Amino acid sequence: FDTPEYKIQTLRAMGRVVICYFSAGSYEDWRYDWYDFFFDQGLTPPVGGDLVDWEGEKWLDVRKIEELTDIMTYRMDLAVEK
Repeated sequence: FDTPEYKIQTLRAMGRVVICYFSAGSYEDWRYDWYDFFFDQGLTPPVGGDLVDWEGEKWLDVRKIEELTDIMTYRMDLAVEK
């Protein structure tokens, strides 16, 4: 998510295997895309309690999967594009 595409391409050119870490179960308040999907639309992310030792990160309420599908799909598409 945070890694620029050029850096991924450079690693691949060096013969490195690049993988994507994806968390579908938590909300991180520093990620810009949450504003696009929730706050800019006047919505509140379906979050639960805080993750211990991870400031700014909360559990997602996955029982509300229909509210999370678009953003998770966007993130997976972003990973594939890079």
